[in-house]
Amino acid sequence: MFKKILVPLDGSECSRRALEAAIQIAQGFDGGLTLIHVYSIGGLAASPEPVYGFIEAIRKVGSRILEEEKKKVEERDI
Repeated sequence: MFKKILVPLDGSECSRRALEAAIQIAQGFDGGLTLIHVYSIGGLAASPEPVYGFIEAIRKVGSRILEEEKKKVEERDI
């Protein structure tokens, strides 16, 4: 029934619980997961240099979140 489940992650406890629920559903239906982390830079009013540094910091945090949660998924053979 569920072939692919999109799981948004932001590092919060709520998103961790959502991932756990998605893992259980995927296991029950022999499905797969796609993990995603999205950030918004809208509304930033600064010169390009400080904004670029801010964006890079957010990107690194997002990558860390995805890598940590990806390990959990792989450990469960999803």
